[in-house]
Amino acid sequence: MDRCGLSLHISNIAYAGRMAVLTLPEAILLLALPLAAAGVTLFARQRRALRECQLAVAAHQRAEARMREIIDSLPARISQFDRQERVLYANRYCGVVYRCDPADLVGKTIREVRGDKAYATIKTYIDRVLAGEHVSYEHALERDGELRHYQQDYVPDVDAAGRVQGFYSVSFEITDRQRAAEVLDRLTRTDPLTGLMNRREFEQRLPEAVARCRRFGKPMALLFLDVDHFKAVNDTFGHATGDEVLKAFAHQLAGAVRQTDTVARLAGDEFVVILEALTRADEAALVAQKIVQAVNQPFDGAAAVRQVSASAGLALHDGGESTAEQLLARADAALYDAKAAGRNTFCVR
Repeated sequence: MDRCGLSLHISNIAYAGRMAVLTLPEAILLLALPLAAAGVTLFARQRRALRECQLAVAAHQRAEARMREIIDSLPARISQFDRQERVLYANRYCGVVYRCDPADLVGKTIREVRGDKAYATIKTYIDRVLAGEHVSYEHALERDGELRHYQQDYVPDVDAAGRVQGFYSVSFEITDRQRAAEVLDRLTRTDPLTGLMNRREFEQRLPEAVARCRRFGKPMALLFLDVDHFKAVNDTFGHATGDEVLKAFAHQLAGAVRQTDTVARLAGDEFVVILEALTRADEAALVAQKIVQAVNQPFDGAAAVRQVSASAGLALHDGGESTAEQLLARADAALYDAKAAGRNTFCVR
């Protein structure tokens, strides 16, 4: 029995074909050798595991750096916010838009970055994303003295327990797309020959004007015009000259109306003017007379036809129950009255 209380029986041990008797220190050494070997093996395994962990961390860091490089190269504002609406991360393009180092944005709130006025317009969207909703909307920012349009998306940042701990923000510029849409919309509302509103836009504007007349009790009127003897112009000088006459006539008509009036070309040589903001009903006749006289002036330029006249029909609306369709029908009937009266004049219905 040794001092540690361990019983060690050393007996004959075979070694090199002979029996040997080992002293106590020799026996301890003999027993320790396998344990030492096991320790070396364990150390090697730990070292290998540590190396694998280091390689995994390095690979993760490379992937993270690569992902950040990709995010920084995108022409989009990509950022991350916490629940207090503070910036946790902002990519390079955020710095381009806000004219600063992206690192300077970190720690600032959205209100501080965007300003009070812009923040007030987007606060409801922020509240929705912090409530767990994916939010998408469009907005505008002034940049380099020009208004730029953006598609904005907010995505909730949810932890493992399902709690919203902030949100991600992705914003792409859509200015070119917006401009193209505006051009297309303008084309659908504009007469390509004269640049005036077309029939489609007029049919939208007239009911709106009638509704305002009823709501505010202010009189309005509709003036329906066409070019006198326009068919003879086409037959004599050709359609190209006819088109030039229509463009010149439209130019004179647009220059003769007030800022509150709306001018449109319906078709062929038919034009209309919506007269609003009249102080009294008889004011419409004065405006109509001025317009008819203005379009009867010589055209600028050296066109084959230098001057035309127009006949017009005027229909008044005093806020009663007449619809937009009825107002147009009365103006059309008054136009025929003007033609029957010898043209180059206007009549009222």
